[in-house]
Amino acid sequence: MSPQIFQTMNINGKICRVEALELQSNGLVAVSLIEYFDVYTWEVPPQEPLEELSNLPSAYAVKAPTGLSFTDTDSSSTNRPFLSWDEPTDFPDHEYRINVVDSSSNELTNKIVDTEFCDLGFIPVGSNYVASVSSVNTLGVESSPATLTFSVGDEPVVSVDLRDGAVLTAKLADNAVTTNKLLNNAVSSVKIADDAVTNAKIAVDAIQGDVIAAGAITESKIGADAVTTAKIADDAVTNALIATDAVNQDSIAANSVTATQIVAGTITASEIASNAITTAKIAAGAVNADKIAANSITSAKIVANTITASDIASNTITATQIAANTITSAEILAGTIVASDIQSGTLTSASGVFGAISANDITTGTLNASNVDVTNLTADNITVGTLSALRLNLDGSTLTGSASGLKISSGGVNTTELTDNSVTTYTATTSVKYYDYDGTYPNGSSSETRLGYAGSTGTLSTTSGAYFPAEAVMVETGIVRLPNVSNPIITVLAFCPNTVQASANSDAVYLRLQYRLASSSGGVSSATYSDIELRALTDNTAEQNTGIQGIVPTAYAYANYYYQFRITLRAVGVDAPTGGTRSYGPATITAITTVK
Repeated sequence: MSPQIFQTMNINGKICRVEALELQSNGLVAVSLIEYFDVYTWEVPPQEPLEELSNLPSAYAVKAPTGLSFTDTDSSSTNRPFLSWDEPTDFPDHEYRINVVDSSSNELTNKIVDTEFCDLGFIPVGSNYVASVSSVNTLGVESSPATLTFSVGDEPVVSVDLRDGAVLTAKLADNAVTTNKLLNNAVSSVKIADDAVTNAKIAVDAIQGDVIAAGAITESKIGADAVTTAKIADDAVTNALIATDAVNQDSIAANSVTATQIVAGTITASEIASNAITTAKIAAGAVNADKIAANSITSAKIVANTITASDIASNTITATQIAANTITSAEILAGTIVASDIQSGTLTSASGVFGAISANDITTGTLNASNVDVTNLTADNITVGTLSALRLNLDGSTLTGSASGLKISSGGVNTTELTDNSVTTYTATTSVKYYDYDGTYPNGSSSETRLGYAGSTGTLSTTSGAYFPAEAVMVETGIVRLPNVSNPIITVLAFCPNTVQASANSDAVYLRLQYRLASSSGGVSSATYSDIELRALTDNTAEQNTGIQGIVPTAYAYANYYYQFRITLRAVGVDAPTGGTRSYGPATITAITTVK
């Protein structure tokens, strides 16, 4: 027995009997002794030599573990992150307490283990985690902790950690399932909620014919002008599908309506365009007397030598239908001309077979003007002073007689009375429009609106270094209509009585006289102006009383057409223009229509 124990228990020098010895888990030995009383004769044997007193540890001594370290998931042989440490050797221990907090000191784990290892599964990726590990002995005494700051870089949960069917709807955060999380063909129709597939979810050209239910496409689903010709199957549009009056001329392709598409007797005269029925469209023998309008067949429509005697009705040909000098003696049946067939005054000595007629052949008082057709009367046959205008029988259409003599009847001379090149001058007609610069109307009519009139003055500016033209409208006329005359000639005159001021620049400046036309008054404003005449102005010089005139090309002069005229001041930069401004006064335009 150790003397130290004797001293501690105050039994030094006493004789005891050992009752029991028990080895403790911490390595110490528990001894049970009974003090011996000298009731028997017994001699204490000699004591063995003892070693020096040793400094035995206290039962409450414990020390922190060493070598604390962290191993992340990808470096772990168990595919789990863990903490590990070394067992302390100074004092015996029994177990270890592990505590882990995050960077905000939130406790993530606090547990007791009896190995030098602790699994940290399911700790999220993060940094500045702090682990504290302390030793605990059998008496429950706990050492100060060993600490370690570490980071988790590998995701703690992988697919093999999840049991099939373990992830339920409640476990999924909103918007957690993205496109790359879904297997191909994983989303079936039963997975899609009603009305969940909107227009934005459908890819272009994704909906094909085999996915559209029969009758699913109604009228409200079809966009305006969406159904083109290519979308309609052949023979798919029946008569029942076409609304009344829905098919107009623009809807029918050229040459698509044949005779088989037209109901018999449905085409009336109002459906046929002017000049639409050509000779090739008329069947042989189809045009009978009922189809020909009165007076519609002129000589130009009759083929030469096609009219025979059987085609001419009795008493149809009168004297007005027979051209002069057409009927010769060969056409007159012998003995058919009687006295009543001969017009009074027609027969002369040259036309009869009876020879010359002398005064002796004429009964006194039987000849008057109605009996005589004089064809060779000359001045030699008329006594001076015996004839006057009143003595002449005139038709009154071309010439008219009066006491003052002969004169041309009003309207008696027209185109047929004039030979080619017989008229050497032109006569002006009406439809002359004046557009004055002083703001007045020549005839006081407010309908003669001067479009584009911009006041008493105006300016035209060009930009330094700019080569594109600048243009200002000085005056623009209203819309006028040409008279219904043949071969009209439109002369347009423009006059700028005020000065067009000079500009100290190198711009090319000129006046521009223009016109535009249309078959209707409403179409003129959308027509494009064309040039009649251009007149260059002197650079850097003021010009006053500047004029410009021209004639609308005869190829564009149409009777009853509507016209509009204007004059502009135009500048075009040349040779690095310096830019500048020209001022101008108001102008006037006169348009005169003449005929040949």
